[in-house]
Amino acid sequence: MLKQYRFPGRRPQFPSPVRIAALLSLLAILLLPAPDPAPAACRSKALVKRPIVVIGEPLAAVCLRLNIAPLAWVGRKSLWEDGARLSAASEALGCPGRLSGPKGLAMIKRIRALDPKAVYMTHLKCRYRPDIDYRKIRKALRAEGIEPRIIAFDNDPMAAVQEFSVALDRAADGEKLAANYEKAFQRARARLAAVPKGLRVAVVSGTFQTATGKCFTRLEAAGGYSDAFVLKAAGAVNVAADIVQNSDKIDKGHLVLRRLDRVLAARPDVIAATGDALPVAVKVAGALRRSASQEAAPAVFALPLYVGADPLAYPDVLTRWAVALEAAAAVGDQK
Repeated sequence: MLKQYRFPGRRPQFPSPVRIAALLSLLAILLLPAPDPAPAACRSKALVKRPIVVIGEPLAAVCLRLNIAPLAWVGRKSLWEDGARLSAASEALGCPGRLSGPKGLAMIKRIRALDPKAVYMTHLKCRYRPDIDYRKIRKALRAEGIEPRIIAFDNDPMAAVQEFSVALDRAADGEKLAANYEKAFQRARARLAAVPKGLRVAVVSGTFQTATGKCFTRLEAAGGYSDAFVLKAAGAVNVAADIVQNSDKIDKGHLVLRRLDRVLAARPDVIAATGDALPVAVKVAGALRRSASQEAAPAVFALPLYVGADPLAYPDVLTRWAVALEAAAAVGDQK
């Protein structure tokens, strides 16, 4: 045990080794670079403008990979990291939910005013908006004289990538993207195979409000995107099922939490900090200060949220999560 020492004018209380380890783990996530699934080629080459409109993030993501900027695009900027980059080169018309709602007609008229050579659309899906139906949107487009070409990513994403690449006269580039994807997926599978099954994970997204310096956190509920795309593949368990109560209000698959005491009480092996990792670190530190338990703190990692927006980024996302989960399991084996 560390002893309490006397200094002139003050009596500091030294933290326990467990608290020191916890604070070091929090510091580590702040030193991690922000996840960037996009390849270096997309950052170095200028985008070439094309007279097309794309509806759905997967199509927009392939455009970026091919260094193509459509006239306009429809997609969820808030759930796709590269959405802001594409919006700098292409007009962002809004999200699919807006397109399928009362304001959809104005968006469709804007597409018609742009007079694109072609409009491409994928099967629009959102776990938080099951009312969005691409067939309804296609009918509305046709009513305004626009015939969209459907590129389906559901069953074979790489076949869709190649089909779209051929349509854009980039067949060779599409084949290269698909080949790189397969290699990356093999690496991801190998890393996932090394992850022990049954790890308990809490997925917490953070938002930092620059104007006020305030930190906000949300817990991703069970059955969301992380379960579907990552945790199931890794054989991990979302502890949100043990945290969320019947009285809790779930909004778009998340529970807003002012404190993360309930998360730590669920004893996760890993806290996956999606979005901005700083607020998550701050809230975990606060929960540790209030906790009387001397149990070791969970491992905290800054990890990307994947919602199916960019299929070509999926293997890299899986690899990042696998590396984090494997590292957390190794720490747990030493306890």
